[in-house]
Amino acid sequence: MIAVGLGLSLAVAVIVVVLTRPWGKPERRAPLPWVLAATMGGFMALFGAVAYQDAIDQGLWTSASVTIGFAGAIAVAYSLLGYVTGRVLTGTIPAVNTARLGPMPMRALLGAAGVGLSLYWIGGDVLQWRDMTLAKHARRADLSPADVMALSEKVSTGAASEDEALAFLENPLCPPELLARFAGGTHDQRVAVARNKEVPVAVLETLSRDENPEVRWQVAGNTRLPAETLARLATDSHEWVRQTVTWQKALPDESFRALLQDADPQVRAAAARQPRQTDEELKRMLADPDESVQRAARFIADQRGWE
Repeated sequence: MIAVGLGLSLAVAVIVVVLTRPWGKPERRAPLPWVLAATMGGFMALFGAVAYQDAIDQGLWTSASVTIGFAGAIAVAYSLLGYVTGRVLTGTIPAVNTARLGPMPMRALLGAAGVGLSLYWIGGDVLQWRDMTLAKHARRADLSPADVMALSEKVSTGAASEDEALAFLENPLCPPELLARFAGGTHDQRVAVARNKEVPVAVLETLSRDENPEVRWQVAGNTRLPAETLARLATDSHEWVRQTVTWQKALPDESFRALLQDADPQVRAAAARQPRQTDEELKRMLADPDESVQRAARFIADQRGWE
């Protein structure tokens, strides 16, 4: 994380130096603007490095790549805001000094606006950083019994932040009674419970009948599902759900064969990627009218050494 933070800070510094061109005029090299620029840009770079590492720890590689780019752009904006605020406060921007309101009133007004905006942004990021840290802790797989009890109390009473509560509901250490309670909660809470790898089967059964297809989709990927629930989800009205259950080893054979003939080509393609199909079924998938199904089947055919 330190290496990422230093690398991001260096990249931000290069961009800001190129944009401000301090070698051009002496007033561009005044200390205060650069102290503010380094402080604000460095803070955001560190925040971005923490967010990046958190995404990596969760295995969210796409989110991590987006996070580092977004954090870099925001760090440049923070740094430039600090630099401009410093230039205003030191009176080294000619356009401000010659304004109709006079040098000092305008400088004081714009300087106060810059400082206020900076504090507002930084304050929001500090709160977000705190929430992210709490959520990371609530997601840990090595929580002590005391930590589990404390988090259970916070989530039960509503004292936990939203991110912290959702992270704990996804944690396999979350007590079953808490999962059962929040299986009837908000959309995000139901999704978090459905993702939990130790959620009671009875709770999964309830969520598998949820009116929201995203909740059912998350349920369909849970490996604790019994065969009878998988068979029902294989006939779900939403194609995402049917696609997901094709990957479940406990899915009954008759349900899997039905998915090989599903009306949606993406569902058939998902089924065609499964090695459990017979040679006859694979031949049929290779002759499917949809190219995505053919490509999926070809992958299995290559694994079997078919020409």
